[in-house]
Amino acid sequence: MATATLSAADNEKISKLQSSVSGLNQISENEKAGFLNLVTRYLRYPPGHGDVFPSLMNSGKLEALLSQGKEYVFVANSDNLGAVVDLKILNHLINNKNEYCMEVTPKTLADVKGGTLISYEGKVQLLEIAQVPDEHVSLALFLLFNVGYLFEAITFLL
Repeated sequence: MATATLSAADNEKISKLQSSVSGLNQISENEKAGFLNLVTRYLRYPPGHGDVFPSLMNSGKLEALLSQGKEYVFVANSDNLGAVVDLKILNHLINNKNEYCMEVTPKTLADVKGGTLISYEGKVQLLEIAQVPDEHVSLALFLLFNVGYLFEAITFLL
């Protein structure tokens, strides 16, 4: 996944935080570095912006689902309250041995958030707009809008 560049405001936040954390005597240098790394990652990739896959993998949930005989996961944004599993799509994925499916729609000026599809290192990947510096966000560059419904083969994610 491409690494997002932090904004000047976020860099300033991290600089101030580094100054504050460096004066703490109660925690080790490793703990300070780990904390700063976590904050930087949070600013770069806010929760819900591309972190679902590593979170599922690192938590052991994918292995647990696989051990229960599950083959696919359906992921929907929490703000998409109408999200339901469409069995026609799931059957299509299974019958065609597709590993990944994302529902997209043409992006409009009203779609200021959300991810899009990109080609990165020869693979189609999801790029969340939160990972893109503001100066590079353009309707001309980001033609599709991820509506937040994803199907993935568990083995694809592992």
